[in-house]
Amino acid sequence: TSPYRKLALPPTAAAPPPEPEVRTLGTEDLPALYRLYATDPAAGDFFHPSLLATGCYLGIEVDGELAATAGVHVLDRANAVAAIGNVATAPRHRGRGLARRVTGALCRRLRTEVRTIGLNVAPDNLAARRVYQRLGFVEVLDFEEAELCRTTPCAGRRG
Repeated sequence: TSPYRKLALPPTAAAPPPEPEVRTLGTEDLPALYRLYATDPAAGDFFHPSLLATGCYLGIEVDGELAATAGVHVLDRANAVAAIGNVATAPRHRGRGLARRVTGALCRRLRTEVRTIGLNVAPDNLAARRVYQRLGFVEVLDFEEAELCRTTPCAGRRG
C-alpha cells in the first residue's frame, strides 16, 4: 500500500496569472514527455498517450527542452470534474517555479470547464505539496492506495 493525500482546489481560490510560456502538448511531444518522465521513477506512472487528446496536457520548455509538465488523470466534462496528474519537472530545472507555473496554467484552463479539481500527492513529497498549497489547494483527506491480487478463487464462488 502507498499513503496519499487528496487535495482539492476550492472554487474561491484565486486564479493564477496567465503563463504565456506554457503551451498545450500534443502527440508530437510524446518523445519529449517520455524523456521527461524517465528522469523520475514515479513520474508518468499513470500517463497514457490518449490523455493528450483532452487538450489538458501542458508543458514549459527551457532552452528547447521540455522542462516541466502537468496533465490530467481524469477529465469528465459532463460531470465537471478533473483530477490533475503526471506533474513532473526535470531534475536540473527544479527549484525554479516551473511546476507551479505549468500546474497553475492547467488549473486556469480547467476552471473554464469543470467545477471540481483535485489531485493526489504522497505525504512525504513536501516540494509538491508546497506547490499545490501555493496554488490554493487544500488537503481533504488521507488515504492508502493498494493493488489487490487474487491468488485463489473466492470461497463459495462458482465458475
